[in-house]
Amino acid sequence: SRRRHTRSLCDWSSDVCSSDLASLYWLRSQLDPSPSDQIDDLNRSLQAYQQALAGADADLPSGILRRICTNLGAVYSLLSSVDDQQTNLQQAACAYEQALQYTTAATDGIDYGNLQNNLGAIYWRLAQIDQPEQYLHQAIQAYLEALEWRSPTEEPQEYGMLQNNLGIAYWGLAQHQQSPDALLPAISAYQTALQYRSLDSSPLGYAATQNNLGTAYWDLAQYQTHQPEQRLESLQRAVAAYATALETAQLILQQDPQAPLGFDRSATCHSIGVVHDQLAQLLPSHQSTERQAHLQAALGNYLMAYQGWRDRPEQLDVLGEAVAHHIHLTFDRLGMAAQQAVLSQLPAELLARILPGRSPAL
Repeated sequence: SRRRHTRSLCDWSSDVCSSDLASLYWLRSQLDPSPSDQIDDLNRSLQAYQQALAGADADLPSGILRRICTNLGAVYSLLSSVDDQQTNLQQAACAYEQALQYTTAATDGIDYGNLQNNLGAIYWRLAQIDQPEQYLHQAIQAYLEALEWRSPTEEPQEYGMLQNNLGIAYWGLAQHQQSPDALLPAISAYQTALQYRSLDSSPLGYAATQNNLGTAYWDLAQYQTHQPEQRLESLQRAVAAYATALETAQLILQQDPQAPLGFDRSATCHSIGVVHDQLAQLLPSHQSTERQAHLQAALGNYLMAYQGWRDRPEQLDVLGEAVAHHIHLTFDRLGMAAQQAVLSQLPAELLARILPGRSPAL
């Protein structure tokens, strides 16, 4: 019995040493200047973690096994960013699922929630590569499980982040299902997230979630073509959310010009311009003042988008299509003089892109 116990202690020591070595390789990979060196160290880390698991004694505490598997999943996730994305993401998911086998939700609630959040993020990334609906459903389920073990009062920032992630997963599912069914829970999740990602407590998170909410309402409006009142409300809510996101981003950047916003302000300006155009198109003729205000707001946002995208030809093509539609819409709703006023405000480069044959020097 004493000999068996001694061997068990030696096994523990060996497994822990392998795990520590794996962690060192993992840390060194973050300092590697070249991708090839980073890949080599991450692979060495994987081998050491796998060696620790392969030699694990049956009596090894579940907490140690959970930690090894969790770290293994994290290393696979890092490796997926630099090498064989799909395979390494699948391996990361397997590692996190294995870690859950050594986790009891009732006693390890925080670890259980963290693992489910990690799984949700991996499934989301896999959905961008293959089998999107399957992986998005799995991401949603993982995020819902994670939320069960997050306290909104004790961990408001983490809870709000999870709700935002859940909203993104529902929104992604709606894109693939070509249905509004998943947009309603996406909007609900974003609205819940904003209760905990406030302007004061988390300005970056607040801005990003407002931007996400604007997109969800805009998408919802596209399914409400036969429900004019609901469509009008959805478009108005999209404008309000987008405007809040842009205002918050401006405040953040005034304090820190290098702050990571998490979304492209120019893309948001383009989107809010399109929504204003749709509102102008939707409003009845007797609301000419409101229609004109929406058209002016649309043009102003298109011009702001141009300032951010002027060195990005592909984005300028997208913007050019929106502005060309805006020109025709302005003529249809306000007449020739208003259309000429729009043309006079467009930068020469953008005007030449919209109207072939016009010289950028004009």
